[in-house]
Amino acid sequence: MRDKVVSVRRILSDAFKSPADAPREIVVGLARDTDEEVAAPVLSGSPVLTEEYLTELIEDGAPDWAKCAIAEREGVSPHLCDILISDDCPVAMKRLAENKSLSLPEPVLEKIVHKAETAPEIQSALVEWSDLSDNLLVRLVRFVAAPLLSKLCECRDIDSKVATRMNRAIETRKDQPTARIVPAAKEVKTETAATNAVDDTSAVEAPRYRAKRLFDDGKLTDDPVAAALDNKDHEFVVAALALRAGIPMPTVERMVRVKSVKTIVALAWKAGFSARFAMDLQRDLAFIPPNKILNARDGIDFPLRNDEIDYQLSIFE
Repeated sequence: MRDKVVSVRRILSDAFKSPADAPREIVVGLARDTDEEVAAPVLSGSPVLTEEYLTELIEDGAPDWAKCAIAEREGVSPHLCDILISDDCPVAMKRLAENKSLSLPEPVLEKIVHKAETAPEIQSALVEWSDLSDNLLVRLVRFVAAPLLSKLCECRDIDSKVATRMNRAIETRKDQPTARIVPAAKEVKTETAATNAVDDTSAVEAPRYRAKRLFDDGKLTDDPVAAALDNKDHEFVVAALALRAGIPMPTVERMVRVKSVKTIVALAWKAGFSARFAMDLQRDLAFIPPNKILNARDGIDFPLRNDEIDYQLSIFE
């Protein structure tokens, strides 16, 4: 293990990269080797290395190739994924997105999508991820490189309602890509007409009353509000915020008009929305410039303390 001839250490690494009963002190020594071809096979495959040890290795400033090897491990835990994402190593996050053995929870995927906005190298692997929720797909099309938009349809079945939301998100992009998500291009108009024909009430129902009906039926979930925001149906969004937060609608309208990032974040928290959706509300409801938006902390957490949220809400009581 301490031999100065690299090829000797590489032979040892190949022998001990897989056995669960390999001597721990040798495996750990190989994992700390400065030669990538010695350490990487052990880091990516050895069951002897614990999550605690791998976390310590990352936090001690492991080189990028070592983080990539860890990201390639079979069944990387959500906690270890979170450590790798928080480390801000784009190549390691790309390897995570390419790791087909993973089943990541929504908060971890939210973080990767958030990082992909400023790390284009992650995007090609991320668009092929099969477990992205509808909301994450809509977020992704807002910024993913134009040539990758068509790939979003190749790896999953997208129903026409989600496709409609995605296409509306694409239409808000500054680069104005021509690509659109199908089947929306063929189905959305037909489906919308059929829906309106069946539900005559909703065709003439004011947005605020539709929000109230959904709220009373227990159906005012995140998805219809996000769809309304994408569709610029601001009256529905304001009504939904008011109903879910238990705040009078005129007060919510006033909170939106002041264009305060902290106020919008506090309102989103009170209404039970995510910190990421609070960013969408800042941009698309309060029309706050992108460079002034208060971003979610670590991609998923609210950027305000509880006392700061309480203060913002108390201003409008």
